[in-house]
Amino acid sequence: MQTVNINTSKKYNVYIDKSFDENFPNIIKETVFSKKILIVSDNTVKELYFDKVKSIFEGLGFEVFDFVFSSNEEQKTLSTIEKIYRTLFENNFTKGDTIVALGGGIVSDTAGFAGATFLRGINCIYFPTTLLSMVDACVGGKTAVNTYFGKNQIGVIRQPDAVFIATDTLSTLENREFSCGMAEIIKTAMIKSESLFELLETKDFEDIKEDVISQCIKIKASVVEEDEFDTSKRLILNFGHTIAHAIEKKSDYEIKHGEAVAIGMSLITKRAVKNGLCDEDTLIRLNMLLHKYSLSCGAVCPVTELLPYIKRDKKNYLDNIKIALCEKIGQGYVKDFSYNDFVSFLTE
Repeated sequence: MQTVNINTSKKYNVYIDKSFDENFPNIIKETVFSKKILIVSDNTVKELYFDKVKSIFEGLGFEVFDFVFSSNEEQKTLSTIEKIYRTLFENNFTKGDTIVALGGGIVSDTAGFAGATFLRGINCIYFPTTLLSMVDACVGGKTAVNTYFGKNQIGVIRQPDAVFIATDTLSTLENREFSCGMAEIIKTAMIKSESLFELLETKDFEDIKEDVISQCIKIKASVVEEDEFDTSKRLILNFGHTIAHAIEKKSDYEIKHGEAVAIGMSLITKRAVKNGLCDEDTLIRLNMLLHKYSLSCGAVCPVTELLPYIKRDKKNYLDNIKIALCEKIGQGYVKDFSYNDFVSFLTE
């Protein structure tokens, strides 16, 4: 088992093991002091892992409740949050009780937001079951839901109390979901680690998965610890995301987050090459690695059709927008654009 310490305003640990039930029960016993647990999950994950996680908590003496919803972007809304609140109130949860997010990024975003706002904040721990949630969504404290106007527009940053990653859950992951997780891993390598990028180019993921997951968590933690509340340096983690969120919304979420991130990274890097901000070899290697993991780098619509969604992006500030770029592999940075200059950057 590996342990990664996250040194944010609220310190917590990420535990990485092969299975849920070998080492995690003892850690839970020592770190979770609630009486009641609400496990928030989705229909697919409930069939696979709910009973196992529930039995762990019941075996430790917790009273366990559940809230299960259809885990898709259309359900990641304030309406679902209201239903979680109702479940918590009806079962007399207090500030000393705990929400457990069991599932992928949509589950952790939704459950985390409910936990951060119910009674102004109760305990929340994550059991991520997708590659994307393991390397990205479960670390950093970002919680949010979608609105009619865009993705993740209503949210709050609040760190979890602990994260428990069982890599065996990746064995049940669909190929498309696996590719989505690889997009976030490639993003992490692009902005911070050429050595990780080279590892992904030369090795089979199955042989290095624990090491890759650990590296990604440590890299993200180092960024978050410097800028927990997303005002400056943390924005580098949004490489490819401004375009990605617009693509997701434009497609009515038919295109998944990781798929959109891959397209966004490729497009923004292509424009950076055209504007002399990045060398062409970086773009070639990026596209080749995306292809290796079955990710598209092609445009899905004219860029001009994405502009209304980019205009409402949550990284906008007055008439400016901060965009993450990569000068070379492993060398990400954040550049300020006026909105009009960014439109020219994308469309000229």
